[in-house]
Formats: sequence, structure tokens, C-alpha cells
Amino acid sequence: MVYYQLDTPRSTLNEKIYGESFREGDLRWNPLPRKVKQVLYYTGKVTYRYMLNGIPNASYAEHQLMAAPDEEEKDEIKKVIDRRFFDGEIHYRVWMYDELKKNSGWYAKSDLLKTINIKLLDDFDKQFDKKKKKK
Repeated sequence: MVYYQLDTPRSTLNEKIYGESFREGDLRWNPLPRKVKQVLYYTGKVTYRYMLNGIPNASYAEHQLMAAPDEEEKDEIKKVIDRRFFDGEIHYRVWMYDELKKNSGWYAKSDLLKTINIKLLDDFDKQFDKKKKKK
């Protein structure tokens, strides 16, 4: 498990900050650990590059990675987008940090409750119901 160096600054809440220069309080390393998916060998000064889970089409040199004490890969929810009922259960469309919105996925409520606080889903349900009533 590793933390990778960020290209753009992030706030302490892991939200993107517009601008390209880092300031003193900005995060320089992604706080969510990732697992190394593949090690690539290249000839030249940097002989190894590392591809990480969840980050397609990008590889990192060793100096751009920092060992993480966690043994488990973590994802952080950016936003709950939608809700629907199928297979006898409520499913939520969840947008994760470091993921494009178009790649957001559907997760069963029972699976989400194992990893997140129920208050997040309850708040979304209230907002979702209000929007449906207005239509």
C-alpha cells in the first residue's frame, strides 16, 4: 500500500483547490492508500514505474510514492448521486474521490452500511424524496 504524490493541490478535506501552485497547508500526497497493481521496467535513470489500482493510464516513479501503514485499500465517497430499487434492495449510485463522475458505480445499501455512516444515506434519502415531491 502506498500514497502517491498529487499533481494539483488539495485541501485538508481532500477537495481540489484551483490553481497549480502548492501552498503551505495543502496536501501534497493523496491521503487514501492505493495498492500497486503492476510494476513496469524501463531502461534509463528511472528503471521501475508503478501502476496503482483505480488510476488508469498513469504510472509513478519510486520518488512519487510513499509507503502507507495501512494494509487495506480505502475509497472515500465524494457524493451520493442517485438511488434506485432492484434485486429486492435499495442501491445507491456513489461517486468516489479520484474517480470520474461517469465511472461512478451502484452499491447495495447493505454493502455501503458496512463501511459508512447511516446518516449519510439518510440525509441523501431525505433530499431525494424532497426532489421527487417537487416534480
